[in-house]
Amino acid sequence: KRAMLESVVSLLETNAARTSSIPGITESVASFKALMDEMNSKTVEVGQSVGKSAAKNEVREGLTVKLVQVAGGLHAYACKQSDAELKAKSDFTETDFRRLRDTEILSTAEAIFGLLQENAECLAAQGISQEVIAGVQAGISQFRAALGGSLNSIPVRVATREQVRQLVDRIDEVLSGEIDRYLEFFRESDPEFYEAYFNARGI
Repeated sequence: KRAMLESVVSLLETNAARTSSIPGITESVASFKALMDEMNSKTVEVGQSVGKSAAKNEVREGLTVKLVQVAGGLHAYACKQSDAELKAKSDFTETDFRRLRDTEILSTAEAIFGLLQENAECLAAQGISQEVIAGVQAGISQFRAALGGSLNSIPVRVATREQVRQLVDRIDEVLSGEIDRYLEFFRESDPEFYEAYFNARGI
């Protein structure tokens, strides 16, 4: 449908001189173009909102990889030490992490980071260096920031999509109720333009 609307806009702009003899159609075309500009702007906003969600998912993926590694190291260490409490707190597989909601994986990551800090001196032999622990902390911070932006974008995206829907309805009204009707004046006087318009409309 967007291609049809853009085609109609282009045709009307190109043939503005032909329609200028009827002030009413000039006004309707101006309204149509203004609505199209607003719809295009809102569509960009939706795309930007979707982009935030994609960025959040990418950051989450990076954090998940880190958590799988350190949870595994923690669990192995707990098993060697026969530390039942630490075993239970670090018993996460990759599948477990991926099943968590965004807010749940954040709180889980923070809990695991706390365990890393508590046991930092003993974890180097498990492949968990201070650098690795710092990487987990950075991943948590990045995800918290990305999650905040994504959550804030959801209501904006929903509201903007509704605005786009309303704009499309209004555009349809202007086209079918006004411009299509005005074009009947050109059926006999300018059949070439008349045919080109309705071909563009797909009617």
